[in-house]
Amino acid sequence: MFTYPRSLDPTYYGGTQGTKVFDLLTHDGSRSTSHVRADALSTPGLLTVSHDSRTVSGKVVKGHLVKHDFSMDAADGTRVTISASIVLKVPVDTDVTEQIVEDTLAIACKASMDAAFTTFVAGEV
Repeated sequence: MFTYPRSLDPTYYGGTQGTKVFDLLTHDGSRSTSHVRADALSTPGLLTVSHDSRTVSGKVVKGHLVKHDFSMDAADGTRVTISASIVLKVPVDTDVTEQIVEDTLAIACKASMDAAFTTFVAGEV
C-alpha cells in the first residue's frame, strides 16, 4: 500500500498541473481511495488502488489496479469525469521479473502518451 499523504508529480509524464498531494479517504485491505488534498470534496480528484487474486488456467494471477478520476463541472452545468486506469496482471510462480513488469508498464504508458491527443481520444490509434 502507498503511504499517505502521497505526492505525485504528473509533469514527469507530460502533465502540466504540478505536484498533487493525495490524502487517504478509505481503505479496506485490498482497495484504497485517496483524494487530492487541494480539491473540494464536491469536485474530487480520486486515486484508487486495488488488488485481487484469481486462478486462470490453473495459475494464480495477481491483479493490480491504479485508477485516477477527475471530476469537473462542464460549461453546460453538467458534471463530467475523466478517468485513466492501469491494470497489471502478473502470474505468480513464473519467471516474470520486476524488470519485465517495469518494461510492460512503461511501454503501455508511453504508447498512450505518444499518440496525438485528439487522435487517441477519437479512437484512431
